[in-house]
Amino acid sequence: MSRPERRVGSTALLLLGVLALPGCNGDHPRRDCRARVWVPAAQSGASIVGSWNGWAEPGLEPEPFDERWLLARIELAPGEHGYLVAAAGAQQIDPYNPLTTFRKDDEVSLLLVGDCSLPSVTIEAVAAGAPDELSVRGTFRATPEGPALAPDSVSAATRDGRPLGIVRADPDTGQIEARATGLPAGRHTVIVRAADADGTAAEPARASLWVAPAHQGWQDGVLYQLIIDRFRGDGGKALAPPPNPGARAGGTLAGVRAELERGYFTQLGVTALWLSPVYENPAEAREGRDGRLYESYHGYWPQGSLSVDERLGGAEALDLVVRAAHARGIRVLLDLVPNHVYEQNPRYLDRAADGWFTPAGCVCGTAECSWADHMLDCWFAPYLPDVRYEHPEAMRTAASDARWWVERFDVDGVRVDAVPMMPRATSRRIAHALRTGTFPPAESFLLGEVYTGPGGQGIAQMRYYLGTGAFGYDSLFDFPLLWALRAAIGAGPGGFASVENALQLGEGSFAGSGAVI
Repeated sequence: MSRPERRVGSTALLLLGVLALPGCNGDHPRRDCRARVWVPAAQSGASIVGSWNGWAEPGLEPEPFDERWLLARIELAPGEHGYLVAAAGAQQIDPYNPLTTFRKDDEVSLLLVGDCSLPSVTIEAVAAGAPDELSVRGTFRATPEGPALAPDSVSAATRDGRPLGIVRADPDTGQIEARATGLPAGRHTVIVRAADADGTAAEPARASLWVAPAHQGWQDGVLYQLIIDRFRGDGGKALAPPPNPGARAGGTLAGVRAELERGYFTQLGVTALWLSPVYENPAEAREGRDGRLYESYHGYWPQGSLSVDERLGGAEALDLVVRAAHARGIRVLLDLVPNHVYEQNPRYLDRAADGWFTPAGCVCGTAECSWADHMLDCWFAPYLPDVRYEHPEAMRTAASDARWWVERFDVDGVRVDAVPMMPRATSRRIAHALRTGTFPPAESFLLGEVYTGPGGQGIAQMRYYLGTGAFGYDSLFDFPLLWALRAAIGAGPGGFASVENALQLGEGSFAGSGAVI
């Protein structure tokens, strides 16, 4: 079944219909931040209970909308609110809202309510005309009682400061249009700013568009993974072997940039780079499962959740890599590591006592702590605290972190580490944060690591995290195909018929899932 308010023509319709749907009221467009919960008409007698009323029944009863749907419009303070649908003697998660949070350890549906004390700008279209031209169209919505758009407050510019000409800024309709010509090849992120007649500014809106990319979109592109420490030194210098396999070799972001500028990736036909994690990592070596010492050359021990490791070159070096890639039409994925932190990360030191992390002592895969029984609460290593996403603030921070990395460095998306080791609510919250912060949403690509076994069972596990709209992953690593290839080429019995079967099974199973395969 489809809901009436999903007809408004947006890629995030479900989100807008559930959370905060702007509308018109009066002489110019105004915001409407009432939360919306839809209930099938067949569930007459249902009510909505939540954090705002202490989860007590009877809750708010939805009103008839049409012959198929009931609708509850709820006035709530800006922020997060958990809720459940009470019907037939039980309180249940809302099946029409993919966002959830936790009430203690119990999963509940989630409403994110906007702040209607501020006006808003919503980007609705971005398009390329001539090869070096782009245009952006959006709508300014005033506060419920506030004045209309002030036309002279409107500005639009690319992230690197190139101004767009304002074609239209209409206070009666709220329509804003801007256009630029003569743009160089690369990705251009446009930031639109506007305020009402009283000078109250809306949060800036962002839109992205490519001029002459190496490849349109992600389907059938060539993704090149590199571990920065193992790639090149400053200036593209070849690296000497590290003193031992677990030590750092000294690769840097400047080395990556040098190879971009030399044309190495272009000559290979690369259309996107996946960079290993750039977080600040510890300097000391730690013992691995095999008893040997390892340094954090790989980047998966985040000691600073919002800082780029200075050994790689720091934030400025990452900026230069992204600019060099974009100028050559190459997209960039950052590797996010939200499942855990290093034990000296300030978040663990400051928030361990507040329930942000699972208890220490259960190390994944040990005899006392099996993957099957402790996937969501085990630690990868005794020095890698596992984030406990049943804590709403921890989940909110993961979504905020993801959006910060994408917006701060203007990257094209993320690869998310260890997806099944976190509740699916976390994956959906990260996807929501990125997709609603980017227009068009397809310009924020989500690639997930969902480690599975072979065959149909593995594919079913993958489908659990894929999806269209604002909440699912665009693509996942195809581990069932890996196992078939491994059996055909390397260890174990198997032939290329099994590889073909794995390909056909995956293509059939992922059809309609929205996956980029």
